[in-house]
Amino acid sequence: GDASVPTVCIVVRGMAGQTVLGPVDVPEETTVGDLRRRVVGSVAQAEDLTEASRNCGRFRGGCVGMDALGQPAVHLLFGHAELPDATALRDLRHKDLSASSDTLEISMVLTRVSCRAITWGDGKFGGGSATASGQLVAGVVAVHCTERAFAALKESGQVVAWGDSRYGGHAGEASKLLMAGNVTALCGNERAFAAGMEDGRIITWGDASCGGDVSVINRGRDRLKAPADPVVALHSTDRAFAARTASGCVIAWGHPEFGGDILGCEADLACGVREIFANSCAFAALKETGAVIAWGDAQGGGDVANARPKLTRGVENIHGTKRAFAAILERGAVVAWGDPMHGGAMPDCIFADVASGILTLCGNSRAFAAVKAGGGVVTWGDAHSGGDFSAVREQLQEGVLGVYGDVKSVAFAATKATGALVVWGQPAAGGDVGAASECLASGVTAVVSNGLAFAAVKDEGGLVTWGFPSSGGDSSAAVPALAAAGAPLVGVCGTAMAFAALTLSGGVVTWGTRRFGGVLPEGRDAELAEGVVALRSNGGAFVALKPARIA
Repeated sequence: GDASVPTVCIVVRGMAGQTVLGPVDVPEETTVGDLRRRVVGSVAQAEDLTEASRNCGRFRGGCVGMDALGQPAVHLLFGHAELPDATALRDLRHKDLSASSDTLEISMVLTRVSCRAITWGDGKFGGGSATASGQLVAGVVAVHCTERAFAALKESGQVVAWGDSRYGGHAGEASKLLMAGNVTALCGNERAFAAGMEDGRIITWGDASCGGDVSVINRGRDRLKAPADPVVALHSTDRAFAARTASGCVIAWGHPEFGGDILGCEADLACGVREIFANSCAFAALKETGAVIAWGDAQGGGDVANARPKLTRGVENIHGTKRAFAAILERGAVVAWGDPMHGGAMPDCIFADVASGILTLCGNSRAFAAVKAGGGVVTWGDAHSGGDFSAVREQLQEGVLGVYGDVKSVAFAATKATGALVVWGQPAAGGDVGAASECLASGVTAVVSNGLAFAAVKDEGGLVTWGFPSSGGDSSAAVPALAAAGAPLVGVCGTAMAFAALTLSGGVVTWGTRRFGGVLPEGRDAELAEGVVALRSNGGAFVALKPARIA
């Protein structure tokens, strides 16, 4: 930064002592509010990556900021006192610094915040919440989605749904149960929602063939005395659900070819499951022993097949494309299974590269990319979707920090230690940055795709976009709004053909196709000018969460 601008070194730590942000030098004129919103971005990005890795190969909408997935709000403390947003860091640096340190040590505490939900975009996707608007003015703590509907979890434990009724936008007979409160978990797949209740019951609505009818499961759980073994987590493929209970038992329902039937592996899933991962058509359960149990579409990852001997122990994490899985084992070895055209098989020429030392793994729609200990990249899967990175191989031999891709995209973007971004895959859908290359040579901190375009956030809060222009690849329409906002960006999320960005001051800026939320409706721009803490999107609409106390 400019040497003439006084700075202060800060580090933010969680209550367990983990480093959340820093050490980093920031201008001493920075307020606690600015710092808190920066921390929100850091924590939310980490949470998003965790959630994305579990629902790793299916549509899950977009999410920016705390609370969009029920995560709590950020509070910053100095010593034992909470810091007001208006306080400048310069006022703290002389207040209580120990003689042995020049660094401000700030603590972070997380709590839930009560918000109102503000919607825009295609009304058929929930962009108009007229039917539920009275219930969304306060008390919302989380928002989940299907492809064309939303469901809000309220602090009272109630759930409110809106959008296309065929996709769970109306809860029908389940409405009374959901409005009675006591919902502890909520999840959406492509066409249905599922809610876990305090008494152990599971409530569902939406397309019955996609998991919207759970009556048979609940009858069985009554006999098993569900309250003694409540649901602690819900997961989904495109058309089925899986619930994990406190004892590690797995319950599944929905379309059998998408993982709605665990016939043949009930005994393996009766207890001891630590985590569940999902792609579009299959589930993979990771047990406490480090073994993997898979079910669903056998060709799409529901059968571990030839990989079985390597998946009996030592598995640490699982990632997916739409129709395949890849597991990271102890010492960084990788094992893949599922549809070969989606990365379920690796060519012989990369076996040595993935035998050890893999640090991180990422899947997009049809290919995988892995980052090695030395910062090099290994890819496999559909060559046109990023499985072949020969065009950028020289740039990815070392210094790569991470790779971004998701189930909507057919390209990858790698961030390097220099801050540069390297992309490859289908050129028109983001695999070629074109004229944006100079802007992406340094300072890139985050990347998001909606499947047809990419958006990158830079370290100074700037924005760079590329891909199909009408789907968000052209952000020129957002330039005046970004300038007027006068605050850097902290994150971006997208519908199928538009993006929305959240600024450090809590303002919202949009671009892309109007119908899909690329233009804010008249009156919404003032309402979303500041104070927003989170954004959520499905295929065609956005939801902003704004603390109810903020006008």
